[in-house]
Amino acid sequence: MYHKLGYETIAFIPSMTSTISEKSAKRNAEQVLGMMEERVASRTRQHASPRDNRGDASNASPSPVSFVAHSFSGNGIYTFGRALELAQLRNVKLRYRGLIFDSTPPKIDVDRFVRGFVGGIKARSRSGAAQDLDPAFYQHWLLTPLAYFSLFLVFHGKHYQEFQENVLNQLPQRIPSLFIYSKRDILVPPQDVEAFIAEFQKRGASKIERLFFTDSGHIMHYKMHPEEYEKKVADFLHECNEEFEHKNQDEL
Repeated sequence: MYHKLGYETIAFIPSMTSTISEKSAKRNAEQVLGMMEERVASRTRQHASPRDNRGDASNASPSPVSFVAHSFSGNGIYTFGRALELAQLRNVKLRYRGLIFDSTPPKIDVDRFVRGFVGGIKARSRSGAAQDLDPAFYQHWLLTPLAYFSLFLVFHGKHYQEFQENVLNQLPQRIPSLFIYSKRDILVPPQDVEAFIAEFQKRGASKIERLFFTDSGHIMHYKMHPEEYEKKVADFLHECNEEFEHKNQDEL
């Protein structure tokens, strides 16, 4: 979709183990931040190199490298939040134009964690098939008890259960945000998303947009409504670009 709209992308699918392993979560964050830093460095080198017959690009004023973060499901926003945290610790300055939340963020509790973990594994075992609208999809005779065992006896989930607070502390608040969610999402119901939006607004977020569906399941919105999804994202990106460029002009 983004290539069709004319945007460069960085794609990363976090491992399922990041939800039960602090080491894995940190490794995912390292990878995401490293990919973003490399993109910034690459674009900076391009702008600093000569351009065919039009002179030296170093004499030009290149547009600032910036990102729109598009996160899917709980593990996606959790990984992005950890990358933001790591960037802050390392004093890495990255610029964002906007944030897109697809089927996220969830409210974490024990049962929700287990359902999400089992659903994620089953979806990947189906070669990337999206989650089903049937609650039985999030259960498995072997995976479900193993997930509970992991949660209670191996991993107590503190770093993941507290992720919403951590994400709220790290997210850029004064840029546009788009939340895409559905009434039929079993794993992340609309009340979870609305509760997060309310808290996000309390912390200063003011430019909130929504795309709400009534019939699509978890991370199934684009598959079921491609035209509406793509149009909303394209319009949102246009607004993000206009606001970003306006801010840049004010800073000059």
